[in-house]
Amino acid sequence: MSNPAGRMILKGDWRRSLKVVGQYGKHAKGAIDKAAFQEALYYLQMVNKVFVKGGITKKWPRLSKITRDMRRNMSKVDSGAGSHKGTKPLMRSGSLRRSLNVKKQGYGTYFVGVHRTAKRGGYNAKAYPLVNIAAVHEYGQTIVVTRKMRGYFRYLAAKGVIKAPLKKSTRVLIIPQRSYLNDAMDAWKGGHETRLLQRVAQNMGLIKGVSSGATTGSTSSGGARGSGGSSTSSGSIG
Repeated sequence: MSNPAGRMILKGDWRRSLKVVGQYGKHAKGAIDKAAFQEALYYLQMVNKVFVKGGITKKWPRLSKITRDMRRNMSKVDSGAGSHKGTKPLMRSGSLRRSLNVKKQGYGTYFVGVHRTAKRGGYNAKAYPLVNIAAVHEYGQTIVVTRKMRGYFRYLAAKGVIKAPLKKSTRVLIIPQRSYLNDAMDAWKGGHETRLLQRVAQNMGLIKGVSSGATTGSTSSGGARGSGGSSTSSGSIG
């Protein structure tokens, strides 16, 4: 406001304001990149929450009986398989969940997911790359039953791993979709733009905190599943 002498008097912490404005260009780039990294970490937390809860926006299908039997009894034919009585999907060895990580790809860009070089633990580790298994569970898959596959299930039944071999009418096996990346992304999206701006402001020292439910960035596309013909029955192995 103006005083009688015609001079402008500024009230408030203008010295600090001018200092912040002067440093804006210097610190903004780093603040934005740090905010993106913080969001990526938060998104990874959301993905882990999906594993624990078995889905957030959409609950995962429960394990089929044949899968539960194989979890408990696979050690009868493979000493490295062990026995696992748990019924939570995708939580047998923990390899998939542990492989999820955050990798910087460029300025303000971070990858969240399973890297193609991720190593899988447990039995048959070399035969099935972890990134392929991750994609199967994220999108689901329909598998055509081959003669060799049918023989393998007969072998498992003879060894007491499963109760019975596949029925002759079973032509396809369906591994149901249990999305963890897209499900977490759907849960994450709400208010993420506001939270990202808050993170940038906090990193620049403009505010002291971020509202609850911060954010993370990255990831995925959709997938498709096939279906059997009208005269073909299907089984579930997921």
